[in-house]
Amino acid sequence: MVSPVIMAKEHKDLPDSYGLKVFYIDGKTEELELASHAYDSSTGVMEAWLTDNVVTWIPFKTGTVKRFEFDKRFTKILEIKNETK
Repeated sequence: MVSPVIMAKEHKDLPDSYGLKVFYIDGKTEELELASHAYDSSTGVMEAWLTDNVVTWIPFKTGTVKRFEFDKRFTKILEIKNETK
């Protein structure tokens, strides 16, 4: 498997990375700089490739995550993906 961190861009305007802010029910927050992510609804786990080529898993089904927010760069990625369909 090739790391999304080193994969070539599909579109010249795609951001190199995007931010994810995770809000936990205990009041803590975590900010991550992502190169890519995928969510597995059967396990409730998000696999996130960080920009430093580290992989982390965020378990949502455990009830510890209150919510999460992607930054505006992720919105740009969605716009480009929708335009190129």
